Amino acid sequence: GDEPFLRRRALALLRRTILVPEEEQFNFMTLDLAESTLDDFLHQARTVPMWTSQRLLVLRQCDRIAAVDLPRLEAFLQRPAGRTAIVFDFDPSFIPRKLRADKDKKLLALMDRHTAKCQFSRFKPGDLVAFLLRYAQEEKYRFDRRAIEYLVERLGGDLELIVNEMEKLYLLAGPATDVQREDMERLMVKHPYATVFDMLDALAVRNARQVAIQLETLLDSGEHPLGILAMISRFLQQAMMYKSLRTNGAKEQEILGRMSDFFRMRMQAFQLKNLEKTHCNFSAQDLWHSLTLVGQAEEQFKSIHVDAGQHLELLLVRLCRVGAD
Repeated sequence: GDEPFLRRRALALLRRTILVPEEEQFNFMTLDLAESTLDDFLHQARTVPMWTSQRLLVLRQCDRIAAVDLPRLEAFLQRPAGRTAIVFDFDPSFIPRKLRADKDKKLLALMDRHTAKCQFSRFKPGDLVAFLLRYAQEEKYRFDRRAIEYLVERLGGDLELIVNEMEKLYLLAGPATDVQREDMERLMVKHPYATVFDMLDALAVRNARQVAIQLETLLDSGEHPLGILAMISRFLQQAMMYKSLRTNGAKEQEILGRMSDFFRMRMQAFQLKNLEKTHCNFSAQDLWHSLTLVGQAEEQFKSIHVDAGQHLELLLVRLCRVGAD
């Protein structure tokens, strides 16, 4: 289906249900057929778990399975490995009712015979609002119903985009108050596809050019510079805590729990992706220096008149180069 947020939630639920947290790193694997082969998959599927009863294997871009490989796949599905749970993940463009190629129809028929199929389609508007209200309650976000309805009206049915904006709006409005529709109109970006998270993706891997492009998009679309600065500061604080926990040997579930408590929001496993990238690309000293630069920038923003765009761009370039000189 075409709703990646729901697909990730489903996979996170499977991981919590199937895997023992202490041994998860040894018993969870993702293969992508853009880079791997069906033989790689079959080998991994038959590998026994380490120190526990079950493994979880995700095979992405299954629509790439070639026609010549279908008989071998069918033979495996008829006699699967008993201790490995397998998720076959298809590209969103693989839409059953629109399939025309004979190979794709045979592949779908094979999946229908041997697997349980889940279609993660976008919600209808009414169902979307109800889901988001439940999601906000789960994550301990305080949103008024009218605010969520307005968010859906502005951003359409893209759940991935909506939950990113919900997190940002909640942080900007402050955890002590309910986010109202009026807060949306004051804080929300004018361009619905310009999100700070895209910029943080680039910052995590020190891609200064991509950071500058995303910043320009954000400023052109009406994002407030202090809002961007607040998100950068929070991201670096999270990265600092993540690095400390990882360095001290904490496992993913412990990291999620402790960071959720500290930042007063429930974090999901997929949210650690950029923090792991930052952990690999920034030393602890780099992160402390980065937070110092952000603090100095905030003081300058509030105390003297500066060109917001130029100042933020300079700051982000310096963050990408921290420790490199």
